[in-house]
Amino acid sequence: MMHRKEWQPFEYVALYLLFGLLWVNGSDTLIGLLVPSKEVFELISRFKGSAFVAISAGCLYLALARWKLPSTRLRLPNNPGQWWIFWGLLLIVLALPTIGGMLTRWLDAEEHLLVAASEGWLLVGLTAMSLTALLAFIYRRQLNYAMAGLAELDELRREQLLGRFFDMPFIGMGLTDARTGRWLRANACLEKLLGYTAEQLQTKTWQQLTHPDDCDADLQAFDRLFNGEAQAYQLEKRFINAEGQVVPVSLYAKRVSGGAGKADQVICMIRDLTREQHDRQALERQSNLYNMLSRINQVILYSQSSDEVLQAACRIAVEEGQLSFAWIGRCNEEGRIVASRTYAGDPATARGTSQLMQSFVRHPGRGPSERSIQQGRTVVVNDILNEDEYEPWHDFSRSFNCRSVIALPLKHGGRVFANLTLYADTADFFSSSLVETLEDLARDIGFALDTIHRDQALEAANQVINSSPFVLVRWRYEDGWPVEYISDNIRNLGIEPEALQQAEGRFVTLVHPQDRARVFEEAEGYFQQGLASFTQIYRLDHIDKVVWVEDQTHVLRDDSGQVAGVEGVLTDITERREQESRLQQAAAVIQNTREAVLIIDSRKRITQANPAFAEMFGWGVEDLHDHTLAILRSELHPDSFYRALWRQVGDVGHWQGEVMCRRREGEVFPALLSVSRVCQEGDVSHYISIFTDLTQIKNSELRIERLSTHDALTGLPNRKSLFRQLKVCSGYNSSHARLSALLLADLDNFRAINDSFGHLEGDRLLLQVAERLRDGVREGEHLYRLGGDEFAILLEDVSDSNEAASIATGLMQHLQPVFRLNGGAELRASASCGISLIDAHPRAPEVILQQADAALFKAKEQRGSLSFFSDDLTAAVHRRLQLEQRLRRALEQQEFCLYYQPQWSIDGQQLTGVEALIRWQDPECGLVSPAEFIPVAEQSALIRAIGSWVLSRACEQIADWHRRGVRIPRVAVNVSPQQLDHQHLLHEVESVLQQTCIDPAQLELELTESGLMSPGLEAVEMLASLRALGVSLAIDDFGTGYSSLAYLKRFPLNLLKIDKSFTDDLLTGESAQAIVEMIIMLGHKLGLSVLAEGVESEAQRVELERLGCHQFQGYLKSRPLSVEELEALLLSSS
Repeated sequence: MMHRKEWQPFEYVALYLLFGLLWVNGSDTLIGLLVPSKEVFELISRFKGSAFVAISAGCLYLALARWKLPSTRLRLPNNPGQWWIFWGLLLIVLALPTIGGMLTRWLDAEEHLLVAASEGWLLVGLTAMSLTALLAFIYRRQLNYAMAGLAELDELRREQLLGRFFDMPFIGMGLTDARTGRWLRANACLEKLLGYTAEQLQTKTWQQLTHPDDCDADLQAFDRLFNGEAQAYQLEKRFINAEGQVVPVSLYAKRVSGGAGKADQVICMIRDLTREQHDRQALERQSNLYNMLSRINQVILYSQSSDEVLQAACRIAVEEGQLSFAWIGRCNEEGRIVASRTYAGDPATARGTSQLMQSFVRHPGRGPSERSIQQGRTVVVNDILNEDEYEPWHDFSRSFNCRSVIALPLKHGGRVFANLTLYADTADFFSSSLVETLEDLARDIGFALDTIHRDQALEAANQVINSSPFVLVRWRYEDGWPVEYISDNIRNLGIEPEALQQAEGRFVTLVHPQDRARVFEEAEGYFQQGLASFTQIYRLDHIDKVVWVEDQTHVLRDDSGQVAGVEGVLTDITERREQESRLQQAAAVIQNTREAVLIIDSRKRITQANPAFAEMFGWGVEDLHDHTLAILRSELHPDSFYRALWRQVGDVGHWQGEVMCRRREGEVFPALLSVSRVCQEGDVSHYISIFTDLTQIKNSELRIERLSTHDALTGLPNRKSLFRQLKVCSGYNSSHARLSALLLADLDNFRAINDSFGHLEGDRLLLQVAERLRDGVREGEHLYRLGGDEFAILLEDVSDSNEAASIATGLMQHLQPVFRLNGGAELRASASCGISLIDAHPRAPEVILQQADAALFKAKEQRGSLSFFSDDLTAAVHRRLQLEQRLRRALEQQEFCLYYQPQWSIDGQQLTGVEALIRWQDPECGLVSPAEFIPVAEQSALIRAIGSWVLSRACEQIADWHRRGVRIPRVAVNVSPQQLDHQHLLHEVESVLQQTCIDPAQLELELTESGLMSPGLEAVEMLASLRALGVSLAIDDFGTGYSSLAYLKRFPLNLLKIDKSFTDDLLTGESAQAIVEMIIMLGHKLGLSVLAEGVESEAQRVELERLGCHQFQGYLKSRPLSVEELEALLLSSS
C-alpha cells in the first residue's frame, strides 16, 4: 500500500493563504451581487471580516492543542523554489485588492467608497492572518527546542536500557555501523564467543568475521535491512573466531536510529549454537545408527552367506551411519589380522586398506583393530591424532580424514574371527550411546553368522540326504502311520513329499496296495516281538512305474517299552531287482541258446560253459575246469593270431572273427568267435566267449560260390571265372613276356536247333558239346561256358598265333562227329571261333573278351571258320571311339535323362521304391541303350562323371517330389566299381544330400559284388561311413560275384538283388532255382531284404514268393518309366 508523504509547515501556510484569498474575494463578490444596499453591504462585510478573524483564531488554537510532536526539528524550506511559491502567493494577496479597486473605479466612480471599505477590511484580515502566522512560527520553534530535549532524554534512557542488555552473560550482543558494517560495541559474551577483545573487534568488520560460504546470504539480508525493506532479520550463520575455528550462531539483527546527527546502527543478538548443533548431530547420529541397525537386520533376515552379511554391514554403515570408511578384517588363531576383502566408503579411503594391512605387519598388536580382537572387547579412539600410542596411524588419519575410530570384535561360534572397524571424519564422533548401539550391531552380526552357518550346515546335510539314494522317513505308531518327516529326495522315486507332510499324510499311501497287508502284518509282528530294527522289501504305490524299495526300519520306544515312533531308511532297489531279473533271463538264455558260451576269469581260465558248448565241442564243464581257450585250438592259426586277439580285447574290449576250432574228437571246423571283456570298478572281472558253428554256413557259401562261378547246366566255369582268370593271365603276361590266347567259340545255327527240337534237346546238345570240348583241352588250357551256345577256351601259354589257330582247329574237329539226341535223332553241329591274343600289354578282361567277340563276329560271317582280332577289325574300335566322343558331348550338353522302374512287394500290391536308370537321348541316333554306352563309359573313365550326374539328378528329383507331395518310398541309384573310391564317394554323397536337403533314407545305393571286393578298397569302412549318413545299401546282381560270406556279414547292407540271369532260368534250370533259393535263405540269415530283378512272368513271381523273396521288379508290373509316366502310374494306382 502507498503512504502519503507528510506535509511540510510551509505547505500548510500556503494552503491557508489560498483559502483566505478565496474567502475574501469570493464572499465579497457574492454579497455585492445579492445585496444592492451599501449600508447592508458594509454591515455584512464587517461581520464577515470579524467572522474570518474568529475562525482563523479557532483554527490556530485547534492546531496548537492537537499538534503531534515530531521526533525531529522543524525543517524550513531548503529549496529556493519553495520560498518563491510562498512569496508569490503573498504578493497576489496584496495586489488583488488594489487591482479590484482600480477596476471598480473605472466601472463605477460612485462606488469607490464601497470598494475602499472592502479593501480596508481586507487589510484588516491580512494583518490578522500575518499575526497569526507569526505566532505559529514562534510556537513551532519553541516546540522544536522542547522536542530536541525530549529526544536527548530518550536516547539517554535507551543507552541505559541497551547497557543493561549488553551486560547479560548468556547472549552475545553487538552494535555495528549500518553503512560500513564495522563493529562499534560488543558485550563480554560476544567477546568470549569470537575470541576478540572489544578493541580488537572495533578494527573488524561484519564480513571479515563471517564464514565465506555464508557471506552472500548475510549480505542479502543486510541490504534488505538497510534499504528499509525489512526492520529486522534472523538467520543461522557461521562466524570465524580468533583461532580460525568455525562458530555456528543464531543471529537476530535490527536497524536502529543513531540519534541526533548520527548514522543508523544495527543491533544484533548472537546465540552460540555449538552445543545445540553438537546435541543435534549426536541425535542425528543416533537416529542414523538406528536406521543402519534396522537395514542391516533386514539384510541379515534374507542373506544366504556370511560374506553377503559382512559386505552389507560395511556398505550400510557408511551409507546410513554417515561414516567415512568401514572395513572388516579376518584374523588368525593368534589374533593377527591376515586379510581384508570386505570394505566400503570413498574409493580413495577404501584404497587405504592396503596401507592399514601394512601397518598391522609393521606394528603388530598396536592398532585399535588388533587390540579389539586380542582383548575381545570394543576399542574406541575419538581423536586418533591426539593419541600418541596410535602415532603409526596418524598419517593414515590425516591422509583419509579419519579422526575417530571404533573397533568391534565379531564373534562366530563363540570365538572372535574378525573385526569391524568404523571411521568418522570428526573427533568425538562415537558417544557412549553410539558405542552401545554399534556393540548391539556387532552382536547381531555374530548371531546372523551363527544362524547362516547353522542353516548352511542344515542345508548341506539336506543336500547330502537329498543327493543320496536313501530316503529318510519318520512316522507315528498310530492308525495309518501318520508321516512326521520325509526327506525331499523322495521325489527321485516319483513321489511329492508335501502331500505326505500334511496332516492327512499317511504312510499307508506309500505302500503298493498289493503289498500293503503283508507289510503291515510283518511290521506288527516285529513290533510285538520287541525288535529294535528290521528290514522289509515292498513296492511303492506309483502310478507310472513299479518302484521297489528296501526299508530298513528302526523302532523308537518310550520308557515303558511301548512303540513311540518309527524311523525308516528307504533304498530304491528297482534297478537291482531288474538286474536280478535280467541276470535270471540271461542265465536262461545262455542255458537255452544254440550258441556255445564260455565264461572265462581274469586269468583266462574257463569257469562256466552252457549245454550248447558241450554239444558243439564235446567237452563238459568239468572237463574244462582250469583250462584256457588253448584246448580248443586247431593249430591252423599261429600264436601271433591269438596274441593279437587278446591284445584287441585288452585295448578295445571286444574281438570278433572267424577261427578254426577243434572238437574233442579232433575234428576241425570253422566258427565265429566273439570275445568280450567285462569290468567291475575298472578292473577285469571275467570274459565272455561265444562260438557260432559256421560249418553249414561255410558249406552253403561254397555251394553259392560254385553256383556263382560255374555254369549250372554244364558245370563249366562261367563268365565270372573267365574274367578272374583273364585278369590274372594279363597281369602275368605283362611281367613275364608270355603270350596267351582267348578262343571264343559259338555253335552255328543253334537257335534253329532250339526252335526245332526244343530247349531240353538244346540243353542236351550243349552238354555233349561241353563234354567233347572238355576232352579236347589240355593242361594249361581252361574251358568256360559264357551262356547260351557260347564257349571260351583260355590258352595260357602259346608260342604264336599259329599255335593258337592249331589248337582252335583241333578243338573244332572234336565237334565234327554226329550228336545224338533223345528219340534217336542225329545232327551235326559246327562252330565258329574268334581268337584274341594276350601279349605283354595289359588289358582289361572286358577288352580282351570284346576283341575275341569281334573276331568271332567276323568268323561267323563264313560259318565254321577261325578269325583273329587284328587291324582289320579297327572299324569296331573306331565306332567305340566315336561313341566315346559322343558320350563326352552328351555330358557337356546334358543329353541324359533318368527313367524309373518301379519296385514292388512280392505280392505286387505295394510300391516299395524305384530304380533310377539312365537313358541317352542322342540328337543324331535317338535313344541309345545303356548296354551300348555304359561299357564304353567304363572303359574310358567317363563312368565317374556319368555316375555323379545320375546321383545328383536322382536326389534333385526326390527333392522335387517331396515339395510337390509325391510319395516315393526310396530311389535306388547304381554305383559303378570305378566310383567306389572311399573318400570320393562319401564326400560326393554327403555333398548332394546337403544340397538337396532330402531325407537320406529315401536314397539307396546299389553296388556290385566285384566292385566291393576290389583290392585296396576298404569296403567295410566305406559302407559304414555311407550308412552313417542314413542312406540304404544294396548289392546289385548278387550271385554273379565271388564275395566271401564272412565279408558279407561285416557289410552293413540292407538289400540283396538277385541277378536277372538267375530269374530268367528260375523256372527252367535247377541250378538257377538252387542259386535263387540259397540267396534268399542267405538274406534271411543275415537279416537282409531280397529283391529279384527281371521278373517278366506271373509264374516267376509266384515261385519267388514261394521261396520267400521280399520284392521284385521287371516288365511283369512295369517297364522303366519317365517322370511323367511314373507320376501318372502312381495317380492311377491311388
